[in-house]
Amino acid sequence: MTDMEKEFDNFVRDIRFDDTSDYNHRDKLEQNLLTVLDKQSQHKSQALVIWRIIMRNRIIKYTAAAGIVLVIIIGIIELAKPVGASIAFATAMDNIKKARTFSCMEIFEVGYQDGKKEGKYLLKQKWMFKEPDKERHESLTSPWTRFIGETTIMDYGKRQMLQFRPVDKTAEFHDMSSDYEIDDKTGEVRLTQLDTSLRDRLLELRTGAVEDHGNVELEGRTVRKLQSHKDTRTTTVWVNPKTNLPLQIEHKWANQNRSPIIFTSIQIDTELRDDLFSLEPPKGYTLRMEKSAWPDDKARIGAKIMRLGLWCWVYAGNNDDQFPDELADIVRAGVITENVLNKVLAAPDNPDGPPVFQYRKPNTDAKDRSNEVMLYEIYDQWPQDRVVACFADGHSELIPVQTLIQLLKPWPEYKKNLSIKMTHLHWLCDKYTKKHEGRYPGALEDLVGEEFSDETIKRLQAAPDKSEGPVVIRYRLPYTDANLATEVMFYEIFDQWPDDGAAVCFADGRCEIILDQNRFEELVK
Repeated sequence: MTDMEKEFDNFVRDIRFDDTSDYNHRDKLEQNLLTVLDKQSQHKSQALVIWRIIMRNRIIKYTAAAGIVLVIIIGIIELAKPVGASIAFATAMDNIKKARTFSCMEIFEVGYQDGKKEGKYLLKQKWMFKEPDKERHESLTSPWTRFIGETTIMDYGKRQMLQFRPVDKTAEFHDMSSDYEIDDKTGEVRLTQLDTSLRDRLLELRTGAVEDHGNVELEGRTVRKLQSHKDTRTTTVWVNPKTNLPLQIEHKWANQNRSPIIFTSIQIDTELRDDLFSLEPPKGYTLRMEKSAWPDDKARIGAKIMRLGLWCWVYAGNNDDQFPDELADIVRAGVITENVLNKVLAAPDNPDGPPVFQYRKPNTDAKDRSNEVMLYEIYDQWPQDRVVACFADGHSELIPVQTLIQLLKPWPEYKKNLSIKMTHLHWLCDKYTKKHEGRYPGALEDLVGEEFSDETIKRLQAAPDKSEGPVVIRYRLPYTDANLATEVMFYEIFDQWPDDGAAVCFADGRCEIILDQNRFEELVK
């Protein structure tokens, strides 16, 4: 599957309410988002949804472990007079602060969603970093068999990433030259870099009261056990009594509905072999080269819109799942400063200019938020190609303009999703005509080639609630001299006339629901 097809296929899958990760948008999870997760006992469903965002964005989930460890470490100590245990704990944490290498395994129960199926599983993942620019993540468990053992290695110096899966012995090599993120302090767009916030944020630690439970056994060795309580949360740290290095950390809540979080096999400044960060795939693996499917300018826009979406999520997590009425609300709530917000809202090449994004308060009662647009690019005049949009479930996509227009319409769910597929097919046909001197494809099979497979075209023609199945969208070759605004190019097919009419897409990309059967038959004959 090519880069273009993979990206396009991702959006087709989104229509089925299940999105695939987007490698163009690596976004780091900051302390405020994880504070939202701490409220899971009060807003359990909200926290699970946020975790779906984390786990369905593979790049984001690699930094989630660091962020959670950070919350545990920063939140463990409460203000009080220093005691011996607190000093010991601070010393242990100071060793992390100075670490040039770091690795650990993270274990906790997390919710997942696969189409209409929902459940929980015990997430186990290992991550490590080696300064100045190397990072590795291993997914040890997953509800999806193909992702078990999936390993991702990122070299920020070379701007390259290798991802391989032992299950099917496949590997992908990714170009990270257009991977961007937002600096929360300045609002500026920058290339992604190694996330060492776990270590760096330890400067914020304050000395406080920690219970000392003395020496205990941990996996056959004698360690020192330190414990702290905050509200309904108990945090336990097992420390090597000789080195004062933490070996294991557990975060546990009184509410049984909240899964404990365990960080074990913690290693600080140990020798991490160079081959652990090698960009060479294992022997016997099939390697595929992947380039960024997003142009560099859109990748910068995407980094901005993803950060805006994250701030809205943080706001909602602190306000009973209610998103802000306007973006100014996230400033008033202290999520971000006005200056930083304005810079992120501006175009990447004009940080002091006017906003180039439109916020739209999402409908939290929507059946599935993956099609609920929350933020999108705005123009004085719509571009001919595609625009970036961020959805209420946290993912973003580069989509055709006509697709965005359909997503913003208050149509019935099935008709809207059907029309989204039609606009994508229209966009493919438009690309075809530009390559063939204005000639439309004689059949949709003509679209199959270098960029798109037969499987992708068939998926676009299948019903929105099915990833495959019989064709429900028919292509109609338009007359070259016809009025594009009245010439139907795609239309819904059915066994009997639908009570709510039939969806059509005209040759200019505009979609409409035709309520009158006679008019419909006249348009498509």
